[in-house]
Amino acid sequence: MKNTILSFALLLFGLSLAAQSGQPTAQSLTDKMAEKYQLTDQQKTEMLTIQERLLRNLSEIEGLKKTDPTQHIEKMRALKMGTDSSIERLLTKDQLTIFRQEKAEFRKQKSTLYSDLKAKGASQMQIDYKISELEEASLTGH
Repeated sequence: MKNTILSFALLLFGLSLAAQSGQPTAQSLTDKMAEKYQLTDQQKTEMLTIQERLLRNLSEIEGLKKTDPTQHIEKMRALKMGTDSSIERLLTKDQLTIFRQEKAEFRKQKSTLYSDLKAKGASQMQIDYKISELEEASLTGH
């Protein structure tokens, strides 16, 4: 039990150090999306708003990583779903095809990560936390 708690604490410390370096901006995230989906000028403006909201929400829940990891995981899931929904409403039919293919690939990554961690004997909390990290990375391009 002590080893699990120590491992989890070290994981949180490492994540907080990694999170401090190279934070993306809303504009850089928008530029990546604009290139990937060939967004129109109007879509770029709306995407910038979505990305600004995303980064604001991420910064608001950052403190929960240390104080309430379970709530952080729940909020990260909700943030991913909300952001994906906002992006889906913005995209055209052709752009949605690409977006949905990427979402399918992401689900495969989550499934693989889950299976790997489960096979290694990770607890459900550890698995959920790692999946939360993967969701955050997918949102911020890290």
